[in-house]
Parts: sequence; C-alpha cells; structure tokens
Amino acid sequence: MSHAWVRHKKVQWAVVELDHASTGYDLVGGDMPIKRRNGGLSDAPMLVPDRGDSARTGLKDAWVVVCGRDDPLWVNGLPLAATGIHVLNDRDEVLLNDRTRLYFSTERLARAEPFVAGEVETICPRCKKPIETGTLAVPCPGCDVWYHEDEGRPCWTYAATCVLCSRSTDMSAGYTWTPLAL
Repeated sequence: MSHAWVRHKKVQWAVVELDHASTGYDLVGGDMPIKRRNGGLSDAPMLVPDRGDSARTGLKDAWVVVCGRDDPLWVNGLPLAATGIHVLNDRDEVLLNDRTRLYFSTERLARAEPFVAGEVETICPRCKKPIETGTLAVPCPGCDVWYHEDEGRPCWTYAATCVLCSRSTDMSAGYTWTPLAL
C-alpha cells in the first residue's frame, strides 16, 4: 500500500498509509499536513488516487497531486503551478507552501494474506509447488513474487532473503527507505 512520510508536529517522521478506496487527501501543511478528504470541493492542494486502467498503464496503486494555479506547491523541487497535476513516483518529495515536506512511497511491507489465484498457475520459488487459492502466502515487497507462508509451508520465512531479489524475509522488518537518511 502506498504511503506518505510526514513530519508529525514537524518533529519526527511518521507514515500515513494512503487508502486507495478513499476520495483522497487534502495537503494542508502544519502539524499533520495530510487530512483525509470527506468529499466535496476543497481549496487545498489534493492527493487523489488514480483509478485509471491499471491493466493498460501498469500502475496498481497510483496517486496524483492536484493543485490550483495559485497554490505554491513543488514536486522534487519543481513548481507544479504550470500544469497543476503530477502523477507521483516512489520517493517523490512534495513541498507545501508553509515549507512542510512530505515524501510519497510505494514500498510495501511483507504481509501474509490469503492467496487469490489468477489464470496462470503461481509456483512458489522456494518449494517449487503451486500456491492454491485461500492459502496464506506473502508477495515479496521487492519483486512481487509469491511464496507460501503457512504452518505446513513457511517458504517466505524459511531463509533470510528472497530467492530472487535478496529482500529480507523478516516479517517484522520495517521499510528499507525512510527520509531519515536525507
């Protein structure tokens, strides 16, 4: 799930998970610069989910920043006033009028969830067995490859890293990128 890194009360970085089913978020600055929208019109710049054709675009959880011509807002150091719209990418920096910074991220944490099979059979790269619908499984946050993760087949946590991308398989591992490094 996409999220934004914000400075809560301008002191410490906090994660705000972005609900793609929502109507979006107002970017208001201040102590908590993101507020969930309740519908209706807003004068504030907005962060809204892109509900376009993900099969066509390849974007599963896309988000767009929208602002008015007179809203001073910058994405990665460039003013947004000229176009008023920008599709966000992983680690984009958004700077609000009051100098509040936030960072957009598409990084996901590893979570076991019931697997939903598609048209093509999915094979676990660790045990080489098919993953059946309803089986607890984990999509690797680094490469999106699915692994079994239940009592009978703890394939995701069997070794320290993903077979394909070397991502840690520690279920309690946090995000690999944070704005603290900036």
